[in-house]
Parts: sequence; structure tokens; C-alpha cells
Amino acid sequence: MTVMRSAMLMSLLVLAIHPASAAQPEPLSPALMACSLITDEAQRLKCYDKLAFALFQREEAPAESAEATEPQIPATFAADELFGKEKSAATTMVEELFGAKIPDTLRADIAEARQNAYGKWILQLANGQIWMQLDSKTLRLREGDTVEISAASSGSFLLVKATGGRGIRVKRLN
Repeated sequence: MTVMRSAMLMSLLVLAIHPASAAQPEPLSPALMACSLITDEAQRLKCYDKLAFALFQREEAPAESAEATEPQIPATFAADELFGKEKSAATTMVEELFGAKIPDTLRADIAEARQNAYGKWILQLANGQIWMQLDSKTLRLREGDTVEISAASSGSFLLVKATGGRGIRVKRLN
């Protein structure tokens, strides 16, 4: 019983000394949230480096110039990378804060094309995005083909060859 009491007293003492530890963690800054949405590793690292450098400059600056604003992350980082991802609070925040309009259509070359055990296409695009076919339609695809993916109804996406023809329903995997 005395061990329990001393453990409780120690916990209360720690909380009294460091009240911030009992508080909720601070929410991520919008710029940090935007960096976390970038899928390309090199671009994401560049974004985090930019934020760290801005934070270092803000801490080194005299107090009267502490009005530094949140560093701006170029909207081009996130806009194309967010295409095909589920609409969430984070993507909405990126659109609002950085003026990044998520495009309605994406045009890219196929870097790798394979079919899974069920005959559905798994496509890796040149931009690193990976898409999977959802429907059972047939479409001849191969590496090097240029495709267009556009937002369709009910949050789905339609992939068609840039040369035209029929399309297939797809879902982004990454």
C-alpha cells in the first residue's frame, strides 16, 4: 500500500512541476501536416528541411521580429500527389491554406503494368502512384502507355488510354 501511495505522490509531483505534460499535445502546424501528405520521399524531406530551417531562423531572430509567419510550402508539392486520395480534413486543409486545387484529371505514363490473380490491373505510374482496377472490364494496357485518370461519380475514378476508347474503374492504393 505504501508503494502505491508513493507512486501516486511522485506522479502528482511530476504533474505539478511540469503541467504541460498533462495537457493535450499541440496540434500539428498546417505546414507540417502538408509535408506529411507528400508521397515522394525526396520532396517530403525537402519540405521538412524547409520547415526546420524556418523554425531555426525564428528561434535565432530577436524577439521583436518574432512575427515570422508559418513558412509557405509550394502548392505544387501536394496538389498532384493528393489526386486520387480519399478526401479528408488534411486534403481540405491543404486546398484552403496553400490554394492547392486538387486536379480533376491526371495524365501520366504507365511505368509498370501487371495483372493480379483475378485478372485486374495493378498499375504503377511514372509519378509513383499505384492504381488498381475495380471493375471486370477488359482493357489492353502496357508499360509506356499514357493514361488519363479522372474523378467520376461517388468518389470513384475512371482510367482511359490517352488515345481514347473504353475506360476502367480504378482506385488509388498509395
